[in-house]
Amino acid sequence: MIYDPYIFYHMKNEIELFFSKLKSLLNTSELNNRVTDNFSIIKYKLLIPPFLILLLCSLYFIFVNTENDFVSEYTNIQKDLFFYLNNKLSTYPILQFNLTQLGDVLIFFP
Repeated sequence: MIYDPYIFYHMKNEIELFFSKLKSLLNTSELNNRVTDNFSIIKYKLLIPPFLILLLCSLYFIFVNTENDFVSEYTNIQKDLFFYLNNKLSTYPILQFNLTQLGDVLIFFP
């Protein structure tokens, strides 16, 4: 394989530019202002469904769960859905690969 030094030089410059922008962003209060602005535009009505789902799951584990092992019960809840989605997505291997790559990236950027 032939490596083009220009590509590596260009990549190095792009990486240095990215980190310099990141450093300047972190050194100023611009990042704090963005976070404050983003929190100020949150519509609290959109937070109701996730908290309702969390409440329902908690109530299920407290009152309906007959076993003391919450981890096994939690995995049993998701097992049927996992097998169903796995069966449907197995016909699209490229989509499955892309979802795997997306999941790997989301681990680093929560």
